[in-house]
Amino acid sequence: MSSPNSSTLYKDYLTVVRVQEFLMKSILDQNIIIDTLSVEKLNDIGVVGDLFRLHIKYKSKSFNLPTVLIAKFSNNSQIQRKFFHHMSLYDKEVNFYQNLSAHSKIHIPKCYYSYLCNNTGFSFLLLEDLSHYKSKGICEGSNVAEISAVIYTLASLHSTWWGNEFKVSLPLVNTSLENIYKLYHGCWPKFNRKLNQISPNYKLPDKFLELGDFITNNEKKVVKLLSDSPSTLVHMDTHLNNMFFTSSEGVINVAMIDWQTYVYGKGVTDLTYFMITSVDVSLRRTIEQDCLKEYYKHLMNKGVENHSFEQCYLEYKQAAFWNILVLVVGVVFGRKKFKEAIFINTIMPRLVAFIQDHNLIPLNKYF
Repeated sequence: MSSPNSSTLYKDYLTVVRVQEFLMKSILDQNIIIDTLSVEKLNDIGVVGDLFRLHIKYKSKSFNLPTVLIAKFSNNSQIQRKFFHHMSLYDKEVNFYQNLSAHSKIHIPKCYYSYLCNNTGFSFLLLEDLSHYKSKGICEGSNVAEISAVIYTLASLHSTWWGNEFKVSLPLVNTSLENIYKLYHGCWPKFNRKLNQISPNYKLPDKFLELGDFITNNEKKVVKLLSDSPSTLVHMDTHLNNMFFTSSEGVINVAMIDWQTYVYGKGVTDLTYFMITSVDVSLRRTIEQDCLKEYYKHLMNKGVENHSFEQCYLEYKQAAFWNILVLVVGVVFGRKKFKEAIFINTIMPRLVAFIQDHNLIPLNKYF
């Protein structure tokens, strides 16, 4: 598969011949003949890549052929693509679908085709479309039943890879932390000014500023805190925009997308990230302890050993440092149209409330 150059629009790259070829390789059926193919650009809020929805009609008749698919490309800008490729985001996602997804024991979109050009960073995924599932935005937040389903899904993922560092080569959490720290060091001095430009009436609490300064000046300590064992496969971006929900016989199932940031790290980081970004503050305060106990119980029931609830709870609180790193970078680099609605009006108050509720200062309790 050749890579389009910077002047080639990805939409034009999705021809009948190419998509037909990809499906033939995936389904191992040389009789697939596409009659018509229409492509629509999706309005995603990310900056890492471009998404399209493909609507397909076939000349060949088969009930097993997908009629709607998602095409996911790396960023069409050569400069931005090079930057994200340097952070291994495209390599990770292609590797995940090629080598890890089948072993992860949770619902993940089926991948029909994947490709990565190591020289240019061009990547392409042809994925199952989940638009018939229920999706929710971060601002809307999760209800209790959805939270419980997410907890079960995360525990299933984490227990599968728990302590399995020699079973498959996984990127270490240190690498992701070091990459985001490179961005964070440049973003933190601009963060307050950027915040005031977007939302002039918002004033950062002193404790948040203290934490931000500490994170800036103590990179090695924070990286060690977030990367010490026990370790498992961690998604690292577990917010509602990366989840789809479906219900069968009263049981809610969760499908997870966007596997560009996964690492080998502390599993509970995913739970912390979700509870901060995707659960309303008042609801989190009401059910938080029960949620943590439920997550821990699932881990134990699925065979995790030598991990106490006290340790799990401590790591749950410590993982908020990852949320701070991501939020600061997101406010400075994120797309303007959703910074205020998502980062400042929604995630920021939830994160500040978490910091206050769990008394993350004084910091000597954690370092």
